[in-house]
Amino acid sequence: MADILNPINIFTTHLQSQRYIKTTRDESNSEENTTTTTIETTFDLTLKITKAPNGTPSSIEAFPSTEQPPSNEPKPRHYRIDPDYEACFITRSTSDLQPDEERDVTAEDVLKPLPESVQEQYKAWVDAYNGSYKARVEDTGDEEASVFGTAEEEVAWSVAGYLLAWRLTFAPDIGSAQYYGLGRSRSFVVGENQLPSTVGFLKAGAGVLESGKPSM
Repeated sequence: MADILNPINIFTTHLQSQRYIKTTRDESNSEENTTTTTIETTFDLTLKITKAPNGTPSSIEAFPSTEQPPSNEPKPRHYRIDPDYEACFITRSTSDLQPDEERDVTAEDVLKPLPESVQEQYKAWVDAYNGSYKARVEDTGDEEASVFGTAEEEVAWSVAGYLLAWRLTFAPDIGSAQYYGLGRSRSFVVGENQLPSTVGFLKAGAGVLESGKPSM
């Protein structure tokens, strides 16, 4: 059975991911026999994963690296993040649209309340997909080609996208983001029921790595 934390390992070691990573460290708790991996990203998000003695995640949390002012205001907006060549990846979720609201948005407007580092790294993440699609699909005329050349490259890119989606949910008015990655047929809701959602995402990524083939 594939180690479900393999996608995190690929993310932290893959060359294309290094622009998203500031620091990583592991800390062991001998009393509880657990290990906590902390990843500080370059887009104002810190991820902590605590592994139980059997190696499975017992706790997964993420939070902005910079201090956020407390707020009890409702977060009414929900989004989809769905990779699509040379299109806006972000759209409003239809579940919370009002009759006078449009589903289509611009990434600039959605990301405006977030730190500049989030905006910069999100753009780099989108550019990585578009660049790979152009080189492997558009320029070759091979509509059957995968967007990424290897399973590792796809998974590293998808983990970065999942974490960017998670950072998005800390914006003042955003409640959740439905992230489509690792194949168009699978989506993962970020910002709600975070442990099972993230475990599901990691299992999907581990499956792609085990198959040895990109899924997109």
